[in-house]
Amino acid sequence: MLAQGDRVVVAVSGGPDSMALLHVLLILGREERWQLHAAHLHHALRGADADKDLALVEAYAKQAGVPFHVERLAPGDLEGPGVEARARERRYAFLRRVAAEAGAARIATGHTLDDQAETVILRLLRGSGPRGLAGILPRRRDGVIRPLILARRQEAVAYLERAGVASREDATNRDPRFLRNRVRHELLPLLEALAPRSTEHLARLADRLRADETYLSGEARLAGKPWLDAVAAGADPDGPDLAAFAKLPEAIRTRVLLSLLAGAGLGAERVSEAVARVEDHLGPGSTPGGIDLGGGLRLAWDHSGLRVGRPDVPRGRDRLLPAPGVLSLGDGRILEATVLEADAPLPDAAGGALFDLDTLGGPLRVRSRRPGDRMRPRGFGHWRKLKDVLIDADVPRAERDRVPIVVAGDEIIWVAGLRASERGKPTGATRRRLFLTLRGPLPGSDAATSDGNP
Repeated sequence: MLAQGDRVVVAVSGGPDSMALLHVLLILGREERWQLHAAHLHHALRGADADKDLALVEAYAKQAGVPFHVERLAPGDLEGPGVEARARERRYAFLRRVAAEAGAARIATGHTLDDQAETVILRLLRGSGPRGLAGILPRRRDGVIRPLILARRQEAVAYLERAGVASREDATNRDPRFLRNRVRHELLPLLEALAPRSTEHLARLADRLRADETYLSGEARLAGKPWLDAVAAGADPDGPDLAAFAKLPEAIRTRVLLSLLAGAGLGAERVSEAVARVEDHLGPGSTPGGIDLGGGLRLAWDHSGLRVGRPDVPRGRDRLLPAPGVLSLGDGRILEATVLEADAPLPDAAGGALFDLDTLGGPLRVRSRRPGDRMRPRGFGHWRKLKDVLIDADVPRAERDRVPIVVAGDEIIWVAGLRASERGKPTGATRRRLFLTLRGPLPGSDAATSDGNP
């Protein structure tokens, strides 16, 4: 994972896993001449407890002589449904910024073997295939590494006790409202009681599936190269002869379809279902036809091959979003604007955004992206190109024109489902709140490949 002299950003929350990681890298780094930078994101979710986490990490980094980077989110930045996913997104964006500033090629996180087992179970419950069940990648292409992925969580705790290093336990890690916590504290202990070493076996399963997936995906890339090259170029691809494609081994054929559909912009949470639907039409004696995959995406086939694509998306056309009210986007998705009094509870909807209605000004309009678009993402403190915001959110290039952009006047206030702006950010003086929700698949969402960690 690391070579001599590497510069590494270490994500340190103050919990046992991350404190053990920093301590281990400090010791090994004396010989390897690693240049460590500790990074801590204050989520502003747990009041004084979060302040104590920050103080612990900062004091330890200072004592160890490690450069310390901290970013504080403003209270309310993560307010509302979907807090885990948004916290994870903000944390990795922060770590990438620290790495860029420090000139570090690696970002180390404290994921353990227990995290791996929990992730396998969570993805199994979501219906993931082998790719998802391969779990947390020990080393990612973007430079993220998990040096403790073969260590048990209790080993990290015992190690810190022997080393005399303090850590803090996040109380939210026991909150039963989060599915991961119920897997951690209820399901895994039950499995261990039924079959000792279940945690290790689940993690080993992920290792084996990851090795299989690496090989099979490589074979699928070779078999599907004409299609995948066309998708990368933004064209609607023509595949090989349909009969020849149907004769490919199922494991290769389904992976070609997975890559093809994901590259064309189909959300990861719907790819497996779409592959199953396509497979139903590729048996012996198949006739020309096609299926609508939703979101304007269609896959068609005849004897010349398969094609996947979507109608051209009209760019730049503004549509009024009534507040309160609902706007249909014409592809199965809707935008909903709900007006709430200051003390009213938020609707139960993931991925929404909250604003001070009285400070927004002007009617709300919805459009697609335009050349030169910029916005002020909430919590960043400066203007950013919309293109960079979409890239940070891992929205595929083919899908970016489908992201609804909500504007007030001439300023972007919400990249729907992904990022809210500083403009209209609620304060303690807010009297009327506006809650915006996008209902339907989020562009570029990748539930099958995210770690699923809060």
